[in-house]
Amino acid sequence: MILEKAGSSAKTSTSNAIKSMTQVSRTSENDSKTTSGIQQHRVHPLPVECVYRGEGNANLVFALPYEHKVIRFRKSDPGESSPDGGFSRVKRERDFIKVVLSSFLRPYLDVPEILRYDRTELAKFSETIRSLRPEHRRFKEVVDAFATKFPDYAFLPEFLNCKEEVPGRSKSTFCVEIKPKQGFLCKADQKFRKCSYCLTQYYKLQKGTISSRSNYCPLDLFSGESDRMRRALKSLLEDPQNNLKIFKDGVVVFDQDSETNDLKSVFREWFPGATETAGSNLADKHFDLFFALVREALLREFPNEGQDTRDSGRSPMSFEISPDIEVPSRLSPEIVAKTKKLLYFTNEECDLTSTDLPQGSVLERILEIQRLHCHGADVIYWIFSKFSPILDNEIIYSSLIDIYESRENIPHWTHLAKSIKSLLISDQYHSVKEDINEKEVEIFIDDPIVIQNHRNSSKQKIRESLTAEDKNIIGNFPIEEQLAALENYLLFRTARDCSILIAFQEINQNESERVPETSLIEISKNLKFAVSVRISDLDPKSVHSIEKHRRRDLETLNAVIHIIEDELSHRNQNRVENSSL
Repeated sequence: MILEKAGSSAKTSTSNAIKSMTQVSRTSENDSKTTSGIQQHRVHPLPVECVYRGEGNANLVFALPYEHKVIRFRKSDPGESSPDGGFSRVKRERDFIKVVLSSFLRPYLDVPEILRYDRTELAKFSETIRSLRPEHRRFKEVVDAFATKFPDYAFLPEFLNCKEEVPGRSKSTFCVEIKPKQGFLCKADQKFRKCSYCLTQYYKLQKGTISSRSNYCPLDLFSGESDRMRRALKSLLEDPQNNLKIFKDGVVVFDQDSETNDLKSVFREWFPGATETAGSNLADKHFDLFFALVREALLREFPNEGQDTRDSGRSPMSFEISPDIEVPSRLSPEIVAKTKKLLYFTNEECDLTSTDLPQGSVLERILEIQRLHCHGADVIYWIFSKFSPILDNEIIYSSLIDIYESRENIPHWTHLAKSIKSLLISDQYHSVKEDINEKEVEIFIDDPIVIQNHRNSSKQKIRESLTAEDKNIIGNFPIEEQLAALENYLLFRTARDCSILIAFQEINQNESERVPETSLIEISKNLKFAVSVRISDLDPKSVHSIEKHRRRDLETLNAVIHIIEDELSHRNQNRVENSSL
């Protein structure tokens, strides 16, 4: 039976259809033709009892309430299923989390299990769940046979779960999910008075996906300063959009579709003992308790829970990089200048100041990855435009996984350089592109015999085609650093789009003795909570999404210009009308 979100009744009309899907054969004609890596994954029955948890642009998530697990199905355009059923993609995602991201985020993540389903039954499943999904998300479907299974972070892990019933205490588990977004702006990207999240609000407003701009700024949350974090969390509660949800026992009870009274009800259940105090009302008291819990969870270092601690070699890519690289702008200079001018008239700006976050806290770990992107979007797009014909996700992430897995004391780009060199001397590259995109690649190909045999005189032709500007840029920005910057950017994008899930369960004094002190938060003498912090939505980003990011940035600036010009026009019109009265 598939259940809708947030306390809605069961959709019994879908029950029989879902149950029939569980009768899947363990093999099929297509299965026998798969590789041994695929064959080792048996076909699982689709879940009978599951809850639609939600979806983003890439994944659709269902919770298994009796297992405290979630399954993430990859979405694609109809008819665009992978030849291997998505096996290589989910394997890359698992290895990316296990090998690369665990080097940064080890206490806060889990390695997923890979599940395999029957494609025919998935097509029926996709049709059955269609009515549960937001209409604007339905243009994509579940088509790949492979999915990933994670613990359900809306609950405490088993070793923290307090099952003993206490009179007057509900023992419910409340979970806050926050998409913190981008907490770091490198100097090269500080072109405007606002951060990228706040600028994107104009784009969403113009598209009609929101009715008003949010007051939330990620830089406030990542600041670590109490007043700014308080402002950020209050803004998220006032206008959650897709950046905040609250769960009770695995069910969404507050999100962007909720009303103010829904939040009041949640807080009354979460903090039943809260009382009004002199000079404040109950709503303020509830928010104070909520803020104290969430802030402490975001800024505290949590134990590795039996895992090895991070070693000092976890960031082989963060070496010294040449400063002040100047490349052509990826955006129209005229549009950039006009946006700057109009933003000045709004009298609004983001606070770019920052302080050091507590070492090992979940915000610090996420910010550590985001800070790998230190060149700016113009540089990244320039690199991408040169290498895009010969780069794909397999090359990028195989390189990352190899270097983090080997832990060799060698420059991280060596693996990627070898992969690109192999492509360059193959027939595959000859049919891809024969122009300026080869320039930077050829610079580190130092085998003249190979070049002679495979490319004849192309190296000399490329040298002759280099402009003075190209030579100057390449001279200040070696090829290995370009590759590093590209990989760092993709890691940054993953950290930018992740979610933090913080699960809380109130406990009594006897139970607190069984819970590790490092997993306890005490906000008053009689109010203690067991807490768990996890990070989800850690998908590796496609290298070819860089072009999409550039288009989105351009659309965002156009939206900023359009909306502010309209606002200024209305403001001037009102002044004229008022002066004539």
